Amino acid sequence: EHAGGEILGRAVVLATGGLSVPASGSDGGGLRIAERLGHTIHPTYPALTPLVCDPPPHADLAGISLEVEIEAPLPRGHLPTRGGFLFTHRGYSGPAVLDISHLAVLSLMDGGGPQEIRVRWTAAGTEEWDRRLQEGGAGTVGPLVRRELPDRLAERLVREAGVDAARPLAELTREERKALVEVLARYPLPWTGDEGYRTARWLEFVALLTVLGALGFRHAVLPPLAARGVPTADAADPPQEVGRRLHRQRTIHNPRQKSCS
Repeated sequence: EHAGGEILGRAVVLATGGLSVPASGSDGGGLRIAERLGHTIHPTYPALTPLVCDPPPHADLAGISLEVEIEAPLPRGHLPTRGGFLFTHRGYSGPAVLDISHLAVLSLMDGGGPQEIRVRWTAAGTEEWDRRLQEGGAGTVGPLVRRELPDRLAERLVREAGVDAARPLAELTREERKALVEVLARYPLPWTGDEGYRTARWLEFVALLTVLGALGFRHAVLPPLAARGVPTADAADPPQEVGRRLHRQRTIHNPRQKSCS
């Protein structure tokens, strides 16, 4: 209802805005207004946010960027993402990290332990790296790895595998090859938290959840100065659960899918 009379509709969309980049004014004020009008506000969470590690074990690699593939094991299958990866002074950023960060955030919210995240630093997988290490001929470990990766990262990974970069490839033991393959193709990325809403960017479906999931689908009609619930066939689930269902569906269609030290 307004000065020109009533406007009847089956639904009203309340554009509240999100919580990302508070410095721009997107600070959740719209959600607080909706809550004062009587809407149900479910917990929200940031997505597309950089991950951090405290203390940061890779601070000396800050500025290094490369294309990687990241995967997060899930109860059914795993979620893969591929793209740019950037080491920062506090942790990790880049499209590949941002695309998978919502799973990390949700794992901390659920209190079930941090989401496992594995990184494949090159296009070569475990079998290919094992073959290269066995068929490297008279070469040594360091040059072989540096041909595929930035020098500082290559040296760091070889050192974490516990192998001397000058070790001849022909003398590698099975255990040494296994350790090298693990850090090169299935590296367990250490992380303890995220940058939160300060730097978050919202996926389209997360932005939708912020408005529809956070408010609840049942609350859609706004008479003057008050909100009246209009029930629909299904009540709105919290955004975390809706997000999990979307990821489970994606996994079905694509089966490929603590402190730091």
